[in-house]
Amino acid sequence: RPRDNDEVNKFWMCDDGMLSYHGFHADRVLTGRVRQDGRVVEVTREVAIEAAAKALKGASKVAVVLSAQASNEDNFVVLKLAKEALGATKVYLATKADWKADAILRSADANPNRAGALAIAGGGALEGTAALARAVEAKEIDAILSLGSVAAEPAEALAALGSVPPVSLASNSGPLVQMASVVVPVATVSETSGTFVNRQGKAQAFKRAVQSPGSIASAWETAVAIGKVLGRELSFAKLPEVRAAMPAMAGASAPVAGA
Repeated sequence: RPRDNDEVNKFWMCDDGMLSYHGFHADRVLTGRVRQDGRVVEVTREVAIEAAAKALKGASKVAVVLSAQASNEDNFVVLKLAKEALGATKVYLATKADWKADAILRSADANPNRAGALAIAGGGALEGTAALARAVEAKEIDAILSLGSVAAEPAEALAALGSVPPVSLASNSGPLVQMASVVVPVATVSETSGTFVNRQGKAQAFKRAVQSPGSIASAWETAVAIGKVLGRELSFAKLPEVRAAMPAMAGASAPVAGA
């Protein structure tokens, strides 16, 4: 059910939005995954973090894929890791495909945080996963760090990604996870606190609703852990430190939604 918010949706929520919590539990990634000799092997989160660092270290043409489904905090730290520790210069945005809109409440964009992810990347447009696949085919990319699992295209349309070592930080299965050489499990949005920016540019912070299973942590904490293995420590230990470093337009001081 939605929180009351007179500035955004009052007390309304579409049916699909009400049922979206099912997605947090579907095809959950609960262990690390490493592709070895053509097969996927389940490993601990700690082993997956080591494998992710190994896959990314030494690559000279790293691309980072942000997610319009993930919080600003997760996008910010993953982007910082990619740029500062891996020298990434190519940035893409993974999104869900559009759904049916209406003239009242629901926009065609099925992603809760497209505006926030774009703000984290510095504003302006970003190419999507189809463009990422074309860049891999053109040998412009030799490693990928992606946040989340969703893509507007099915996995078979992204088959080119398998020719480089893609590392995915994900909570659920999806096209980017299916193509990954290394998958590190991360918390879902419901298991973390963070910030979204809606299509009107309104930043709203949200609080964790449930505890993540086992030792699974947020994507931003996982990115910090990978950086540590790479010998490039990111100076974030707590969420307020991440928010303080984020661009103002991404909602560093946003009120909690519905509060």
